[in-house]
Amino acid sequence: TPYVVCDDSFDNEGFTCFDLTQKNAEISTDPNVVITYHETPTDAQTGANPITGLYCNIVPDAQTIYVRAHFNGSPACYTNTTLQLTINPLPLSNPVITDYELCDYTNPGDGEEVFTLDTKTLEIANGQTGVTVSYYLTQQDAIDQTGSLPNSYPNISSPQQIWINISDNVTGCNTVSSFNLVVNPLPLAVTPSPIFECSTASSITQAEFD
Repeated sequence: TPYVVCDDSFDNEGFTCFDLTQKNAEISTDPNVVITYHETPTDAQTGANPITGLYCNIVPDAQTIYVRAHFNGSPACYTNTTLQLTINPLPLSNPVITDYELCDYTNPGDGEEVFTLDTKTLEIANGQTGVTVSYYLTQQDAIDQTGSLPNSYPNISSPQQIWINISDNVTGCNTVSSFNLVVNPLPLAVTPSPIFECSTASSITQAEFD
């Protein structure tokens, strides 16, 4: 089967490094079979220039690697096959996610409000389709995609950092980012003391106030 990985760069350049030996058991489970990997079909036929160590692809996004298999001690009797390398792009969140701000209307002064987290999803997805955005309390939870927060979430501090994971619905490739929940205090409005003035000479119900 193809060797599929997610891009390891936020630039989504389509390059990464592979441990090709992870495919050995899929190619053959016989311990007497020697398996080598090559960049060209000619090398795979002749056994020249076998790839050793990690292999970093030289063709972006997808590349064919040529495989040679022979029994130990009988290199002249070999078979060839191919291995497809595929690098899927990462979904990337909006590079600048704005703070999610609410006024402290519920129990003013406690600095706590209930936030509807998915109202940030469109901003985070930034025009990408086929992605899922989920919300987490910690960066590690977002990386592991465990313990996602409920959509209606009461903050526990202000400001409070919320972590997000944005995942491609097909490939599963994902990245994490964060934004802040902010509860803004209400201004304190005090009822002023009454102002008294004497009525004008022309009216007993009118007076001038400054």
